[in-house]
Amino acid sequence: MGRDLDREKATRDLASWNWRDDPDHVLLKAIAVCGRDGVDLLMEERSRRTDQDVRGWFVQEIAHSENPEAIDALRTIARDTGRGMQDSRWMAIYGLATILGPGATGDFEAALSDPSRSNRWNAAMWLARVGTEQAWWPALEQLKRVLMRPTKGGFTPPEVVSYVCYLGRFVEESCHKQKLVALLRKYWTKMKFADRLVLGRLWPGVEPDGPPAGELVSPDPGQLLIGVESTSYTWGPLKDLEGEALRLERLADPEYGFR
Repeated sequence: MGRDLDREKATRDLASWNWRDDPDHVLLKAIAVCGRDGVDLLMEERSRRTDQDVRGWFVQEIAHSENPEAIDALRTIARDTGRGMQDSRWMAIYGLATILGPGATGDFEAALSDPSRSNRWNAAMWLARVGTEQAWWPALEQLKRVLMRPTKGGFTPPEVVSYVCYLGRFVEESCHKQKLVALLRKYWTKMKFADRLVLGRLWPGVEPDGPPAGELVSPDPGQLLIGVESTSYTWGPLKDLEGEALRLERLADPEYGFR
């Protein structure tokens, strides 16, 4: 179909589109790159569909299109807290990140208030990857909420690591470093063993017995990027370290579960 949209033909094709006949979503992908017309057409057809999975696939292909004309649509989706929209909001933030890069920092900041815990974590990861300093204070507040939550057994996502990988990029300002280090040290013993081990590797000396915050060397940005890409304690660049942390934690807590 290319980038010049034949709207009449595309409308007919979409009306009869069935994912079973097009499991790779070739039609949706082709329309999604056709500027504003393509995005609008997919959004219109999505509104007519009732299957949540199918609606989600429309969002997925818009988000993956890297079409700059999709920004308004993706922002609308990212703010939609309606029933069944959790995964679509996650995908919308991905699309905004790939299209705008640091320019999506405001969108990541807004997503820190998402009703879904996993979506808030997703926003923190994107801040750590490409976010600007703009969201530093809201992210610190959200990290505080994460640290204050009662600790539970079983698998939990490495939220603390993700937030620190963002916040740690902007601690050259002494006030930032003082606030972040004080918060981490206050809740250090409440953190999962795996979190503490990874943070100690990413930012040597941040532990409670480390030097005063003013004397603490700022974390290496490259190490922080490695840290945020370790989005699970079961895979990623820190796989071996995290695997050992999980093994030790399970030995200490027989009730510890795995995802």
